[in-house]
This record gives sequence, C-alpha cells and structure tokens, in this order.
Amino acid sequence: MRNFLTILLTCVILFSCGDNGSTPQSSIVEFQKKLSVLDFEGCKEYCTEDTKKLIGALEGMMAMMDESQREEFLNQAKNDVPSADDYDCSIEGNTATCIHVDGEEVTLKLVDGKWLIDVSKEDLNKEDKEDL
Repeated sequence: MRNFLTILLTCVILFSCGDNGSTPQSSIVEFQKKLSVLDFEGCKEYCTEDTKKLIGALEGMMAMMDESQREEFLNQAKNDVPSADDYDCSIEGNTATCIHVDGEEVTLKLVDGKWLIDVSKEDLNKEDKEDL
C-alpha cells in the first residue's frame, strides 16, 4: 500500500494543473495545490476519467490511514507543490509530455480545451515494475 501511495503521489505531483487548464504546466501545479489540502474533488477537475478513478482510490486509502500517516502525507504534499517552471513540456496534437526537473514524466491530454493529467492503472503498473 505504501508503494502504491508513493507512486500515486509522484504521479499526482507530476500531473498537476492550473490557469483553467490553459497550459500543461499550469494544470500540473493546480492539481498539486488541490492535493496538498486533500481536495480530491478539486483534483479530479484536472484529470482524465482513468485518472479520476485513481484519485478516488487514493481518497479511499487516505480514509483508512491513521492520523499520523495522513499528516505525513499532507506534509509531503505541501512541500512538493511544484512551479510551472519545474516542467519542460512538449506538445504533439492533443497530448503533452512534461518532464519535471527531477526526471519524472507526466502525460496530459487536451480535452475540451483543458489540459488534463492522464494516468492509467497500466501506467502505475509499469512504474511499479520499473521500481523492482
């Protein structure tokens, strides 16, 4: 469970959003701001449907954590809010690939004029296998 939270938190940090989705970078930042205060519904505004399911799973896991675990998560999330300058993004059609200064990669999709973080369960499984 801790590994899943670490991977999901990394994805969340990298897949944040902002400025009403006007740029991929701003979407990533706004997403992370919402996460840093456990505003899961707010986070979902910056996510594709697949990613919304993962955020729902994270919300459920947070409900099962004891107070000290939640506090640790919140402290880490607050300290990890990125700035738009932390990302280098390339856009091809309706897909943006953003690389954080630490090398983590985030994929976003343009949906109805808004950049949304796109993480699927398969992406998490891939990340999990790479960590082995």
